[in-house]
Amino acid sequence: MQDLDIFLAHLRSARQKLAVRSSVLDTPKLTPAEREVLTTLGIEDDPNSQFPISEALAIQEMLVETSLPVEDVAGLTGIRPAELHERLEDGRLLGVWMNGDCWRILGFQITEAGLLPGLDMALHVIAKDTSPIAIWAFFSTPQPRLIRRGRMVAPVEWLAFGGDPEVVTDLARSL
Repeated sequence: MQDLDIFLAHLRSARQKLAVRSSVLDTPKLTPAEREVLTTLGIEDDPNSQFPISEALAIQEMLVETSLPVEDVAGLTGIRPAELHERLEDGRLLGVWMNGDCWRILGFQITEAGLLPGLDMALHVIAKDTSPIAIWAFFSTPQPRLIRRGRMVAPVEWLAFGGDPEVVTDLARSL
């Protein structure tokens, strides 16, 4: 837990420094530990990215804070840790590789009944270089083709309530 706390502290510090810079030309002074956290998360300060860097860091912070160790997910889902590792490495499950020695699985993929049904089908068609933030944004944003009880829902809700995973998989192809 201490490693996670240290990781999150560096992430928060980097996010705060990047949020207060006064112009695009200013380069914030990040410590080596803060830079390492950004590199670990695959975040670059790209002005053309889908999210501004400070917003991306806030989302990453939330994703890391709500992530779970592989062993905990194994206990919740009944899936062996080795199989969860295989899914993470194959891109059929999203996680954060922490401090170069352990995976944490992003929490939005886990329901009370286990892993989100159909998630692996949708993740399979998403390009491997797509950022976890873009994937999370897709799964958490209501989509016009996903209507449940007369309202648009996000893919996470659609899948959690037994919606057809093929529809989400089809939408995920455009990511």
